[in-house]
Amino acid sequence: LAAEGRLDRDRLLDASLDALQRGFAAFRAQWFGALHEALQPTIDERASRAPTYLALASSPVGATASLALRALAQLDAAGRLDPVEVVAELGPALLAPAKGTARRAITLLAHAVDAAPGCADGASTQLVEALGHPAREVQADALALLMRWCPTPAPALAAVAADRAPGCHPAVRDELARWLDASGGDSGAPSPERRVSARAAPRLRRVPTIADALDPARALAPVDGIDELVELASSAVEAPGDPDDLERLLAGLAACDRTRLRTDGRAATVARRATAIAGRDRPAAQLVARAVVAAFDPPALGGIDDARVRVRGGRSALAIEDLLVARARAVEARLAAETPAPLLSVPTHRGGVLDPGVLAERLARTDVAASDPDLQVALLRVAPDRAGLELLAAALPDDRRATAAVRAWCTAWASVVHDDRAGSVSWSAPTQHHGEYAWCELSVDGIDAAVRSTGLRPMRVVVGRWGGRFAQDPAGVAWMGSIVPWLPSAWARLGVATIGATAGVRDVAHGDVGYLERWFDPAVPWTDAVHLLVALTLDDVRSGVAAAAVDLAVAGWRDGRVDASVLGRHVGALASTAAVTPARWGRTLGEVAATGPDERDAVVEALVAAVAVAEPPRPQTMLALLELLESLVLDTGATIDDPSARAALARCTGGGKTAKVAARLLALEAR
Repeated sequence: LAAEGRLDRDRLLDASLDALQRGFAAFRAQWFGALHEALQPTIDERASRAPTYLALASSPVGATASLALRALAQLDAAGRLDPVEVVAELGPALLAPAKGTARRAITLLAHAVDAAPGCADGASTQLVEALGHPAREVQADALALLMRWCPTPAPALAAVAADRAPGCHPAVRDELARWLDASGGDSGAPSPERRVSARAAPRLRRVPTIADALDPARALAPVDGIDELVELASSAVEAPGDPDDLERLLAGLAACDRTRLRTDGRAATVARRATAIAGRDRPAAQLVARAVVAAFDPPALGGIDDARVRVRGGRSALAIEDLLVARARAVEARLAAETPAPLLSVPTHRGGVLDPGVLAERLARTDVAASDPDLQVALLRVAPDRAGLELLAAALPDDRRATAAVRAWCTAWASVVHDDRAGSVSWSAPTQHHGEYAWCELSVDGIDAAVRSTGLRPMRVVVGRWGGRFAQDPAGVAWMGSIVPWLPSAWARLGVATIGATAGVRDVAHGDVGYLERWFDPAVPWTDAVHLLVALTLDDVRSGVAAAAVDLAVAGWRDGRVDASVLGRHVGALASTAAVTPARWGRTLGEVAATGPDERDAVVEALVAAVAVAEPPRPQTMLALLELLESLVLDTGATIDDPSARAALARCTGGGKTAKVAARLLALEAR
């Protein structure tokens, strides 16, 4: 459309860059970056957006930072970068977790000083912070430039460098000490008395409560008029995203003035686009598009193929993906028929949460069968507050068809939620053999357990790993997750079972990243099963999944929901099987550790816990983890004093690289 002149090219370029600054998770941000690059900006177009690229170079999303630095490199090669702006704005990119990103930023900074030597002092002030980067190569690049620009460092610069010295790689630290000697400064090498135990004092974990989920600040606002409804529908049809917005759209469609809506030219345009999408896009987009068509242009539904989103019958228990489809199709039918009854399951708060009091009000205004999928989703979403459930049960009229079933649900629901959160996850990873072939299967117990209640059809939080409707649809997976906000362990077990073993060659299910979406919400607790899911996805070979897992681990540590030792135990247990490739953790956990001192300490705690329980098939499979642990404890001046971890390190004998790293870790105590 831009090539045809039907869309403003400059607006698309600006909007795609603006989206990259909105804090989206990595897997969402990648789409906007791909759109921006697909437009193939010219040098002039890039030059006019240089300040935005400079800001994006420090993005926590690796793909976004790489995009920005590539654009800046093109401008640099064309002589279109302002050296003063580069020196002023590029500093945060020097500490990017990815080694390559940080080194490219250093190169740009060096070119800026070459073009404007008067900027050397300002550039040195920025560059000295790169001595705190975890990668030895970044530290070495930074130090080489500092020594070139400032052969005799000023006292203020030397003081900052000395402060960063304890975290430097030993080889870099020696060179740094010689440079600082030229200014009479302290080299900053860690002394024995500064060393501490790698078993950090346990941090108090924050366990989210029901009150957190029902916080008024998390309440969802209804759609405000036709203007917002049309805009929301247009966005959701093209790219279904946040499940809360999809639910707000359904509620807005049900509540709007249809006569006025159908005379709005914008609605007709959206309806035509939705009609085109409804028969050929991914299932989540199809469901949204069909609902929009049902509200905007009901007769058009008859000509749309619904093969991929048909309701399946004949099953004793309703799988969660089928429940989502059945409920969406029921809402679609209600919209097409202009039935005035309220939508029972639309959440009242972010994360798919439904207030029991609001559900009571909705049920009082309608009479539905206990088998109604909208009611079943509402019951899964209702907050398990015992007082609220008692009021809900008491408020139901005795003459309604679903009253007995809802009251039975209210009696048992809080206990079901408690058991889900309190339980530990049990799994196995047996190696299967067929002739000359061998592979590892990751099996999670309890994946088929059904949620049962008197008078209601049993519901199972399970989908087919390869044949599920949403296997290639992250938006659909995230929407499924919003149906079970109070069953975090069940949802995490489903994610683990669906993703499966990450080692070796396997089919790629692009919807898998959607299983991580729920845990970014600070009101959702991290149970034992959630820690297993994050440990597994940190090892994933797919960059989109692994990047999302890194972002998730950082978010969880920063808001206090992660237990580092629990995560570490799952890493160690997985490393004891053939289900994973432990070397990948060396990269992803290193990226987590690079985001800050608290995250670094947490990764050290997790690695010590992993070493303590791991029984790897070959010692060398732990090499990347041990090398990362060594690097981090050298940064902090820590020692390993956990008895189980020390015993595991002592078992690494021989002349190989793994044994040498283990020996160095054990020897730290004597320093």
